[in-house]
Amino acid sequence: MQRITERHRLHGLLLVFSLIFALWACREPVALEGLSRGADTYADIDTDFGWGQDDLQTDSSVEPRETDLGQDTVTSEAQTDSDSSSGSASVGGCPSDAELVMAGPQNSFHGGTERALIFVEAATDFRCPYCASFAVLAEEIWSRRPAFQKYVRFYFQHYPLESLHPDAWDIHAMSVAVHNQDSTAFWRLHDTIYGASFKGSPMSLDEIETYIADELALDMERFQAGRTSDETLSFIAWSKARGKDAGVQGTPTVFVCGQKISWSKIEDEVDKYLLSK
Repeated sequence: MQRITERHRLHGLLLVFSLIFALWACREPVALEGLSRGADTYADIDTDFGWGQDDLQTDSSVEPRETDLGQDTVTSEAQTDSDSSSGSASVGGCPSDAELVMAGPQNSFHGGTERALIFVEAATDFRCPYCASFAVLAEEIWSRRPAFQKYVRFYFQHYPLESLHPDAWDIHAMSVAVHNQDSTAFWRLHDTIYGASFKGSPMSLDEIETYIADELALDMERFQAGRTSDETLSFIAWSKARGKDAGVQGTPTVFVCGQKISWSKIEDEVDKYLLSK
């Protein structure tokens, strides 16, 4: 009888220690990866679109992306960059031997002037939900960090996954036709498509075309001819082929100064170069 009582007491102690350890292991709240400059969690994000904490993923252990085989998850890299001042008087940049791995001179870009010292390339699909999450993250960072607007050039690489999204190619073709008339209108379209997708209401092809006609003030006859032209279709095929040659296997795939990174770490990775001097 005494042995049974001691055994029960031992099991009770083990159970208590297990509960204490479990509570200790879960003590840290889930934080937003890549937003170490002024926003500790998604709740701190305030964008023009009004997206809040409930709309965003908060799993910091894996980084989702889409591939031709379906959803893929990539373990995020450990955060090696500590919080540092963005007010440094000295600005770094990409190494002198860094080269674009996907983009070409004809690619559209966002932000950065002739003074741009760092380049970011992103292979994305307009129908990819994870690309929408990346677009929101990038928008938040660029709007909050004037140095990114001034010194970082962002290249958009067309990478439609037509096996997953049959109409993705058509959307990319429309976006190219828009860019051929007005690069600013392209980025308005980019933000609108991803904004709708991120909110859970992806736009149909008809809705996208209506938005272009009503909001972007383009020559629609020229637009209609451009979206189906051989030049447009060849450009998208070239863009995707460049991505494959660079090792892109799913979307979004992001490179900074020619180095592939975890897309959720975009701010930290750019800062490694921006604050390197």
